[in-house]
Amino acid sequence: MENIAEFSQQYEIDYGQPLPAKGLGSVYRAKDQNEKIWALKVLELHPNFDNGLFGRLYERAKKLEHPNLLPYEAIHVFREEDVVQYYILMEYCMGGDWASRSQQLSEEEKRQLLQELLKLLIYLEKEGHCLQNLKLEHLLFKEEESLDWQLINYGAKESLPNYFHLDYAYLAPEQLQGQAMGSAVDIWAFGVLLTAFWTGQLPFGQKSPQQTNAKIKNRILKGELPRELLRRLPLDLRYLVEGCLQKESAQRWASFEALAAAWELGPAEDYAQTWQAAPAAEVSVLETLAYMGQEAEKGSKEEEEQSEKTPFLQRKFKRKKSKPITIWEVLLWLGGALVLGYCISSWT
Repeated sequence: MENIAEFSQQYEIDYGQPLPAKGLGSVYRAKDQNEKIWALKVLELHPNFDNGLFGRLYERAKKLEHPNLLPYEAIHVFREEDVVQYYILMEYCMGGDWASRSQQLSEEEKRQLLQELLKLLIYLEKEGHCLQNLKLEHLLFKEEESLDWQLINYGAKESLPNYFHLDYAYLAPEQLQGQAMGSAVDIWAFGVLLTAFWTGQLPFGQKSPQQTNAKIKNRILKGELPRELLRRLPLDLRYLVEGCLQKESAQRWASFEALAAAWELGPAEDYAQTWQAAPAAEVSVLETLAYMGQEAEKGSKEEEEQSEKTPFLQRKFKRKKSKPITIWEVLLWLGGALVLGYCISSWT
């Protein structure tokens, strides 16, 4: 297949209803000549933007085989003038991602899924792959009523530049600082993912108009554990996350196998004592829990309430909407006028 025109002859692409994009590019449903539905990821890049990085990532991913890795059917690279276009066909998962279904799952189901994910991460670690983009949105359920899932995998064996990440919420400190990285960045991301999957909140905030990547980056680089959020995790999971979200990579779990072993053994008996009530000075960590602009929405409501309490002359003469006059008010005014006229005529 040499160009997009030939591709379009073999696949019917639904541009009208794009699927949720999980990163750079756009995703659409594509139907082949046998009526089978595929997910089609489309990337349009300048040749100097990635120097062939995306092509290498997808080609490496095709070499991995695991039941929980989303398989790629085909990868087409089209070059037209100053643009390189990647058309990547993959299995279509219709059950939504882990983030969208997390509130519907029981604690037992969540634990089952996390343990399955951990086994997959151990496999990838042994293959020498560092995902660098592990997040809830990359974990897809195959069917709506099923817990069968697959990971969108790019097979990274080289460091991904930060422009690859549209959202910094899952990035480890060393990624943000451009330092050498290894499986420790995926261990950090697993801690972020576990927290978000269980509580519904990302520990360092999620990108939004109010929560920029710069703010998220500052919170991550501070190296403060979001203790008030982690208290909402069961003790054994809190123990795992605390070992994942250490600012210094050498202080995190040494590997996913070590993390799995720690989960099986559980925390020491005195571990709970380290999570006694935090001193007042640590309450500032709540600042890190701003999620999807919740704090900004709260502030906007407070401003509206304050506006209603502002003196009239300070509101720039904002008039309230006039109420329509009812028939009963008209009759009341007429009756009052008749009574007043009768009284006046009697006095005179």
